[in-house]
Amino acid sequence: MLEADSDPIIKTNVLIGIGDLYHRYPNIIEKYLPFVYRSLSDKNNRVRKTCLMVITHLVLNDMLKVKAEISSIAVLIEDEDIRIQNMVKLFFHELNKKDPKAIYNLLPELIGRLSTEKVDSSVFLNFCENVLPHIDKDKQSELLIEKLC
Repeated sequence: MLEADSDPIIKTNVLIGIGDLYHRYPNIIEKYLPFVYRSLSDKNNRVRKTCLMVITHLVLNDMLKVKAEISSIAVLIEDEDIRIQNMVKLFFHELNKKDPKAIYNLLPELIGRLSTEKVDSSVFLNFCENVLPHIDKDKQSELLIEKLC
């Protein structure tokens, strides 16, 4: 249903349903998460926004572990809808407040995925401008530079 060119309202309802089911049955629903992450690149703003809200809810409430798939979220930092851009910035801010090491631990893999997905340089620069300030410890900055080199 999420892959088809169906009604955006149906897609948003399916995404909300998957989020609710994941809360209750994470082991069963986990294999369907790639479909959810793919919905972040849907052509409809409402679907992208709902998908982002569902993933944000699951991650920030410790129901879903943050993995490299959030590179799909990072790409949305240059979305055409300003509300989605702001939601992405808020997601990374709240993730950093919740666990300051989470962004640091994911950055090398995120940067690697963004470079292999061949995103525009403007997306990459905007991502760096909004996410790298969360790395505020000198030791983390030094270690990050070592990992990337």
